[in-house]
Amino acid sequence: MKIESIYINNFRLLKDFKLDLEDSLSLVLGKNNIGKTSLAKVINSYR
Repeated sequence: MKIESIYINNFRLLKDFKLDLEDSLSLVLGKNNIGKTSLAKVINSYR
């Protein structure tokens, strides 16, 4: 199964978040306390 986009509403720091993923590689980069770990937890919960 290939995930093409992710939409998260009201989970931890992610209030209204949408991420479109690329075909080959997508990276999540950013400063501290912006929701990178929250995104990882959501993705990990669907494994």
